[in-house]
Amino acid sequence: MKNLLKIIILMIILYPYSNPKADETQPSFLRAMGGNAVVFLHWSPPAKDVDGYWVYRALPGGEFQRINSAPVKEGFYQDADVVNGQYYWYLITATDEDGNESAPTRSVWTLPGPHAGPLTGY
Repeated sequence: MKNLLKIIILMIILYPYSNPKADETQPSFLRAMGGNAVVFLHWSPPAKDVDGYWVYRALPGGEFQRINSAPVKEGFYQDADVVNGQYYWYLITATDEDGNESAPTRSVWTLPGPHAGPLTGY
């Protein structure tokens, strides 16, 4: 029992050193709001400078597909290729000047429709 306790204590002490650091190029706090036939996306930039962002969209139960043809330079995006009443899921990745892609943000969903309006600042 004492050996087990020692192992657990050692694991607790060493855990912070074995846990990989978060990706410094990963965007965070992705938010989505459905408007009338449009989805407004906004996210926080990563700690490290990046070249741009890739936007991915999926239908419920479907796979994420990149929807922008060139990296977005700002921390927001408008997706006007949507249909009111259809749920959409989104996630964002960042890319550096060499084309390396970060880990994705957590995915978020929204439902565009005439009932919704844009976020302030769009």
